[in-house]
Amino acid sequence: MALEAVINVDLDGPRISRHGVEENNHFGTHEFMALCELLGAEPYISGNVDVRTAPPSRPVGGATLTTVSMSASRKDGRLLVLLSNLDAFAAAEVRIDVRGGTLPSVEAQILTSGALQDHNTPQSPAVVAPRPYDGVSMTAGALGVQLPPHSFVTVSGAL
Repeated sequence: MALEAVINVDLDGPRISRHGVEENNHFGTHEFMALCELLGAEPYISGNVDVRTAPPSRPVGGATLTTVSMSASRKDGRLLVLLSNLDAFAAAEVRIDVRGGTLPSVEAQILTSGALQDHNTPQSPAVVAPRPYDGVSMTAGALGVQLPPHSFVTVSGAL
């Protein structure tokens, strides 16, 4: 079963979130990442996508770890969706209903590797590196993304 979510891309003015907070979209993911780069800080990204089904999870120690997370932002007529699958063994399928806009085409990149233990070294600096990704589809207003185990995917497109 796919994880289902909704992204509203037609937010031109402020709106009240489901938590009762006014959101005006003036400081989004792009601005946050730029600020982190200026400060030399490691960004922490959490989902701000309206998730319609329970996200996949896995017991870890005495807690339950949500394994799939998403974030989305819109800036300068482009949509950026960030997705991660923390599960070391299971792939995940995500279906996102894109409301208020269309994505005629999308570009995607993936950061993953064949083995969870893979890492970069000075001798092999590109073992784990972003690569073009084709596990993304856009049909009937829905963005479908296949997330392999232990992966981070970015999807972008003009609205």
